[in-house]
Amino acid sequence: GSSRFGICGSEGDAVITNSGGTMIAEETIATYVEELSSKAPTPGGGSGSSVAGLLGISLMEMAVRLTEGKKKYLEYSNDYKAVIDLWENQKEKLLFYAEEDASAFGTLMEVVRNEENLDETLQQHTVDQAADYAGRVPLQAGQAIVATLKGAQSISDRINPWVVSDLIGGV
Repeated sequence: GSSRFGICGSEGDAVITNSGGTMIAEETIATYVEELSSKAPTPGGGSGSSVAGLLGISLMEMAVRLTEGKKKYLEYSNDYKAVIDLWENQKEKLLFYAEEDASAFGTLMEVVRNEENLDETLQQHTVDQAADYAGRVPLQAGQAIVATLKGAQSISDRINPWVVSDLIGGV
């Protein structure tokens, strides 16, 4: 396929959609993976790594939620809350980066397509600026993912052994 995926939302809820406005939740994971592995320019690396990061964070968060509140682990409640707060923040960033990756790449392509309409100095500056931003989005997604891994490491020895594999799977 050649649909373009992005994220839209109302009242603060982000929903991953394709360019036709269809929610990916109504599509299949296989469809997104097919698009990601196709020749289509989007979704690209920033979107794919952001979605992978979101899935990983969700697994890690599940492990914590299945552990917290258990008698044996009550003394770590504040640690769990801090990590979940961190992860929720990183999930918001990754949702943004999944959308922004396609937007930044689209801007770069638009600049390149229209560069002949600009004088040479402005042309190079504009292309460089657009390319820099398009490359920065996947980097920012990676930084958000690294922050979540530090959270996982901080509580890895305080997770119920029945769900520690979920924490590890999220990493």
